[in-house]
Amino acid sequence: MNIIPISKFIISAQQRSQKVKNATGLIEDWESLLDVNTIELLRQNHSAFFSFLAFDASVDKDIFEYIETGALAGESGEEFMVLYIINKILNSPTLVKENDLFDFMEVRTERNLNKEIVKSFFDSKINITIPGLLIFDNIAFSKKTLFVPFIGQNNYTKLDCFRKVVSIMAIAETKLRGKEDSIIDKISIQLLLSNIEYSKNSSYTFGEFLIKAFKILKEVKSDLIAIFV
Repeated sequence: MNIIPISKFIISAQQRSQKVKNATGLIEDWESLLDVNTIELLRQNHSAFFSFLAFDASVDKDIFEYIETGALAGESGEEFMVLYIINKILNSPTLVKENDLFDFMEVRTERNLNKEIVKSFFDSKINITIPGLLIFDNIAFSKKTLFVPFIGQNNYTKLDCFRKVVSIMAIAETKLRGKEDSIIDKISIQLLLSNIEYSKNSSYTFGEFLIKAFKILKEVKSDLIAIFV
């Protein structure tokens, strides 16, 4: 599988916008990337919908296995890009063997980075439990977002809840293909019909989320990545 740092997607979007070709080298000026307008170019240059999976690979072993075996990629398809935290900083795409993925995703800090990042996105009064999925809208600069915790969801196990949410997202994407409607509106209705609780937020854009996440992760030399099987 191929691990790609999200910064590479931002750079690619920036280069396409500026019509820059064959640009190479390491990222030296992070501040130039941490710009909402630059990040939102991802919406225009990538057809996928974005989400962030907050989980602990050591604790949520069934969810990690779901990722490691490629089952998540198979069920979500190419229309959804799931972002994850890794415990190191990557400057370029990296090929990783299935058995080595845990070394990248294992939590190696006392700080609960996943929970910290999700909480930074919501009102401090909201109780955030992980594992869970933070889902962003498909419309550029939209502030519609929702977080689905996988614990305490009626008769769903953590993994079953995650898979149900993935299924709901896939169905919503199919129905919205070619339209400009909000995917968050469609997903929230289906979550309610499936008796799955969620927290809704309308304060920050996807770009603002990435800025918050990068600033937290930079403190502990960690990164935000996507995985392609």
